[in-house]
Amino acid sequence: MLKLSQFQDVLECYHENIHPEQDVYYFFDEIQYAQDWDRWLKTIYDTQPDTRVAATGSASPSLMKGSRESSAGRWSVIQIPTLSFYEYCELLGLDRPDIPDNLKVTSLLHKTQIERTQIMLQPSKVQNHFMRYLQVGGFPELALADNDLLSQQIMREEVVDKVLKRDLPALYNIRNATELERIFLYLCNV
Repeated sequence: MLKLSQFQDVLECYHENIHPEQDVYYFFDEIQYAQDWDRWLKTIYDTQPDTRVAATGSASPSLMKGSRESSAGRWSVIQIPTLSFYEYCELLGLDRPDIPDNLKVTSLLHKTQIERTQIMLQPSKVQNHFMRYLQVGGFPELALADNDLLSQQIMREEVVDKVLKRDLPALYNIRNATELERIFLYLCNV
């Protein structure tokens, strides 16, 4: 809706037709695509002190830039990274390799050959899962999906393509997104 209308139009429509006299919670997803989103969040914060706003977006550089320019302590930015491999294993209920947390190369010198071999074989139990983690990324929805080919397609279309072809060019005024994609592919193949 925010692509078609201004923030103020959406908020006025909501207050006039749904809750005319109540302060509410606003939830905005992918807010970076709305024009002047940072200015409107500042306006909501300044004019509706009892209203709470949660705004999310996948283009974190754009959000960070807008929040630095307009927020001045008005809101907090919470970055949520993708799953680590350990979190991926936890999500899928995989057993963690039984490798000592405090393992150092020097401690291997004092172990028997059998103990060193057992330690070195532990990661092989999760090697296939690690390869899948690298292919589908650390996104919970994709990690839990049954179809890896579909997950890879979603990753390519929803993440890589959107970032390379829309988010980065818009944020950094890149005129030739095709060249950016070529650089990305080159770096992936190096």
